Amino acid sequence: MTIKGNTKRVGIGTNSPLGKLHIKNGNSGVVSVPTWADDLVVENYWSGGISILTRDDSYGRIVFGAPGNSEGAGVYYRHSYKDMIIGTNTAGGYLTLRTGSGSQE
Repeated sequence: MTIKGNTKRVGIGTNSPLGKLHIKNGNSGVVSVPTWADDLVVENYWSGGISILTRDDSYGRIVFGAPGNSEGAGVYYRHSYKDMIIGTNTAGGYLTLRTGSGSQE
């Protein structure tokens, strides 16, 4: 584990963290990440991933919040209901899918 005090970054498996917390289990070949998405970097040579583990009757969640709404949108899964929810929790919110060109579909 490396703690870079001058950059305020922590690296696990790397001496040169690309983000605030960089967990590296293999070299992907990527040499930089966008500064607006560098809070957590998970890197691997083959496949990589993040696991959210809960009991069967509990939700695993990724939540997007702001001062005006602490749970504005999210991704939720509850195994016992076999229920995956992706969407907004904000009145008038919408879900947009984009193509590789960045255009909305």
